[in-house]
Amino acid sequence: MTRGGHDWTDRFPAIAAAARKLGVGTAILDGEAVVPDAEGRSDFGALQRSLGGRGGKKASEDASLYAFDLLYFDGHDLTKMELSGRRHLLGDLIGENEGAIRVSQKIEVDGATLLEAAREHGLEGIIAKHRDSAYHSGRLGDWLKIKCIQSESFVIVGYEPSAVARGGIGSLLLAAYQGDAFVYVPLLLADPSDDLGAMQSFAENIAREPLNPVDQWRAIERLVALGWTEESIAMALALPSRQIRKLRLLANILPAMLDQMARGDMPNEQQLRTIAAAGQDEQAEVWKKYKPKKQDPQVSWWEVARALTTTRMLAKHASFGDDLALAYGITWVEDLFAPADEDSRYTTDVEAFLGAQQEWLSNNLPKRGSVIEANEYGQAKLPSKAQQVYGKPGKGDLTGWYINARDGSVQSVAYRMPEAKKPKLVKDADGVETVVEEVEAPKARPDVTQKGLDMIGDLRTDALHEALARAPIEDDTLMALLILAFTGTNVSIASGASDNPYGHAKCGPHAARLIGEDGKLSFDRETLVQAARSVLIEALSLRRNRSDSGLVARIAGDSVGADQFLPNMATEDFLSCLSRTALEATAETAGVPGRIKVKATRAALVEHFAEGKLVHPAALLAPSAEEVRSWVGRYTSVDSGLEDAGDVPDTIEDQLSGGDIVDHSAAEEEADEGFREAAE
Repeated sequence: MTRGGHDWTDRFPAIAAAARKLGVGTAILDGEAVVPDAEGRSDFGALQRSLGGRGGKKASEDASLYAFDLLYFDGHDLTKMELSGRRHLLGDLIGENEGAIRVSQKIEVDGATLLEAAREHGLEGIIAKHRDSAYHSGRLGDWLKIKCIQSESFVIVGYEPSAVARGGIGSLLLAAYQGDAFVYVPLLLADPSDDLGAMQSFAENIAREPLNPVDQWRAIERLVALGWTEESIAMALALPSRQIRKLRLLANILPAMLDQMARGDMPNEQQLRTIAAAGQDEQAEVWKKYKPKKQDPQVSWWEVARALTTTRMLAKHASFGDDLALAYGITWVEDLFAPADEDSRYTTDVEAFLGAQQEWLSNNLPKRGSVIEANEYGQAKLPSKAQQVYGKPGKGDLTGWYINARDGSVQSVAYRMPEAKKPKLVKDADGVETVVEEVEAPKARPDVTQKGLDMIGDLRTDALHEALARAPIEDDTLMALLILAFTGTNVSIASGASDNPYGHAKCGPHAARLIGEDGKLSFDRETLVQAARSVLIEALSLRRNRSDSGLVARIAGDSVGADQFLPNMATEDFLSCLSRTALEATAETAGVPGRIKVKATRAALVEHFAEGKLVHPAALLAPSAEEVRSWVGRYTSVDSGLEDAGDVPDTIEDQLSGGDIVDHSAAEEEADEGFREAAE
């Protein structure tokens, strides 16, 4: 998505393909599309040419995404995490810094030195960010853009009377220091109106001190009421016309939101347009939920805009004509703030728009074309075993047509089906050929299904926890188990320097029981044992999810006899997870005669163990000797390299003396505002 809200997935296919290969379900990366020149510098001209030039519609195969922030990761909002933590997670997500998605370079060095180096290499500038800052939309002072361009600050010191309009402004007088003296710099203005008193007042206020956006809007509305056009106001104030149009959107904003914006907390233009398009009642309802709190005075305008977003279907994406639009009752609305050189009509009647598109597609389907479905992300669902054709389609290739549910546009994709297997001919002794059809052998069902393995993991874990809480455990064994628990694959240690969003074992409350009122360790033997048992229960797990401790939990469970705490597994729910072969083997072991129907065999096992207990062999915790030897071997090879105690550093200073400490939190490079807006 571009910063302007446009879906350019099809314009950057290499980036889109690399994004699909990231090991994540959902994520939001903030970054910039770049095409480098021969010396590796970002080249906006090259990017523009790769997209077909100004106004072009080509797809760029050469663009790469340089990501510099991670805002959302698999259901977790990371915007309140500090920048250094977000950058660390971003680096882990992208991995090797190659391909179509890369992490932007960061450098820790004196700012003046880095800026001078950027100038020498012909770069556009540098970006400086606070390493501990949270993510905020817009510019709030926690990051700075320093450009490698010549610039100067000017002071408005007065104006010259207009030679056309009596009492009007002909030009503003600007002054700049040259040594110890002011040097005038005249700024020429056109005379937009005979009544320039309001402009005089506006210019005088700007000369005294900067006005906040809300005050600027009020002054602009006064000028418009006096007959000034947006273009003439922009010329008089040396502002872009787009900025004047953006400020005029404030006329539709809820007063409470205006008060927040008057404090300098402004949304970006796209967010402002979304908010302004909603009614005052809708804005008031959303403002109740997202208005600033004392502990967080900044407003998340992105969330406000998202809550007020209504899906728009653009006329430029409509393949149907006015006849179908009339038949489906579609009424086009003009977006008054869209660029003047494009069709900005839209409708919010999504169902009618998609219906008209579907009818048009059915009536205009080309030869060798077929209608296919698309998923919720607007991607085509190809037929089974079909392979998408990314290059030029061949004569035998097919074309699938579908409607992108995100923007309603009609799109196509080329694909090819695998060739049918040729029949196999076999000659008999008389030389007669016979056609033999190859039949694929059906895949054998595993003895225990995935659901069954999940159930086993839950039952094992409950039994392990029960054993750790109640079974007799020698003190030495207990300490050994504690060491094993902290080598589990589900155990991690989060640094105190970052706010990690992922859960950890809550061992703190148990450790706190060992601390006395004087802040020192103070406990009796019973308290120590109970705390150790509780920590083991928190750490060790055999559930088939992120908490799985791996082989060490099975070793621990076997050592404390957790198998005896396993419940009766002769239930319909678990037995239905067994294959027929495994079920019959279980019945034979238990002395239960097999039945013709699998369901009857399960019922017989449930009845047989109604007063007893069935424990399936796959649920037993004890690992095989081979599994344990393999696990131990992974670590004994590491220990063998430290036989000489003199090779082991004794202190922190010894460990650090061999190299430099590198802090990777640093200023990051970013292109100037125009480049980034176009690239995003």
